[in-house]
Amino acid sequence: MLLELLAIAALIMTNFLSNVVTMVLFFNIGLALLSGSNMHLGAFAAVIGVAASMASLTPSACTPAPLIFGPGHVTVRGVLKANLVFLVLSLAACLVVVYPLASAVFG
Repeated sequence: MLLELLAIAALIMTNFLSNVVTMVLFFNIGLALLSGSNMHLGAFAAVIGVAASMASLTPSACTPAPLIFGPGHVTVRGVLKANLVFLVLSLAACLVVVYPLASAVFG
């Protein structure tokens, strides 16, 4: 449950903050919260690393965003709708594919 909440928060925050800032912030939060549990911290780090890389909404999160919005063919509303679908699919991929794979590789 805690892994899911941290992954959701990382997916949302990475769209408004730098990817590196999001990773460092959630690695430290996760280390503090999960160090006494039986969860594999390497697998947790892999999930947060992938989740923090799934940014596409704002220029601080996605470098080519100004190029996408610049010509005026794309609206923020349209990108927001597509990004919400992308975030849900990214969360599912992180929890169903990345965590089990990382657990098998690291543990």
